[in-house]
Amino acid sequence: MEPVEYEALAENEMQFWWHRTLRDILWVELRKRVRVFPSSWIDVGCGIGGTLKVFLDKGMAGGIGCDFSGDAARFWIRCRPGPVCRADGNALPFRNGAADLTLNTDVICCAEIDPPRLLGELSRVLKKGGFLFLTTPAYQSLCSAHDRAVHCVRRFRRQALTAAIRQNGFEILRDTYLFPTLFPFLAVHRLLTKRKQVEKSEVRMPARFLNEALYWMLGWERLWLRCFNFAFGSTILIVARKV
Repeated sequence: MEPVEYEALAENEMQFWWHRTLRDILWVELRKRVRVFPSSWIDVGCGIGGTLKVFLDKGMAGGIGCDFSGDAARFWIRCRPGPVCRADGNALPFRNGAADLTLNTDVICCAEIDPPRLLGELSRVLKKGGFLFLTTPAYQSLCSAHDRAVHCVRRFRRQALTAAIRQNGFEILRDTYLFPTLFPFLAVHRLLTKRKQVEKSEVRMPARFLNEALYWMLGWERLWLRCFNFAFGSTILIVARKV
């Protein structure tokens, strides 16, 4: 991710409608699968640590975040996310079977990551029966200036991603797309800005009323996901268990 984008995250991540919605979805899914809080969990590729901080504040102790980026690490003192360390997702510094659960939000898509190595490492550090919660952008055709700004070089389709995860010793518990409501608008916007030369992400806070409207508009998606999946959307969510 470009250094300026970490500043944007530090300013906006806790209130930005997209991040709030994704954290809500992850939390509900996590509580559905994990009845007792894990004693140890790792947020791999935690960035400045927004999700780590929120989940720790909700009482899910025993977590640690790690990120390879020195630009992200510069914000840890300012944002105070909790226990964090510098680490490469391709070669995690944790022992085999160290964690009950791993989070991996929009990391496998990054230029600095080798997907097979990352999935192997996520499997290695999990205990047998441990859970993986992974999200990533969908559809390679939607790559745009936003993706270049955050170093996203690959987008996935659900079937290909689940196959790769299975090959690394996981049982798929859930695989669904997210954010279908805004998908048509996003697709048009991304196609129109695909060749835009200025590489700047879309993580910029809109007017307060619009930010809140977008968050609450997506409330129906959060309710739908309690029982059903989506057939399309801009993001993929995978929940898997190590076998």
